[in-house]
Amino acid sequence: MRTSAERSVRQLAHVTRKGNRGRALVIVDSMGRERIIMGGPIPEPAGARIAPSTGLAIRDTAGAERFGMGLFPDGRFVMGFDAPPGAGDDRNRERITILADQRGGAHIRFLDRRTAVRGYLMLGDDNNVYLQLMGDSASKRFVRRIGVFGDTTASTAR
Repeated sequence: MRTSAERSVRQLAHVTRKGNRGRALVIVDSMGRERIIMGGPIPEPAGARIAPSTGLAIRDTAGAERFGMGLFPDGRFVMGFDAPPGAGDDRNRERITILADQRGGAHIRFLDRRTAVRGYLMLGDDNNVYLQLMGDSASKRFVRRIGVFGDTTASTAR
């Protein structure tokens, strides 16, 4: 005799084999708020992203996106982790970006609360991993790149 959990799993497997097809799935919370949006492409207003992507977006209870990931038409796969609204410059709330690019490269990018790039952990074109840090003084922009075969520091006028 099967337990109710075993029967539920068998029923779910049957539905899955039949196949539910669609272009998007929106998961709402108990209050009816859209919390998880999946799609091919993700349904959203034109211009909301740099290009339409097949992926997933997770929103907080206020409806602000806090996480998104997508496969773009040019072959990039990107994950973005966002700060809540009001925790910096709201023009770009993304703070961490993880990317696997179309040429086989990869990086993790860090943005500050003013949306400036402050660092990367990256796979270089030479297949070595680098830590790149950026900072600003009153008159210069500094970039330090740390790698297994040496470090470089450069500055440019702001």
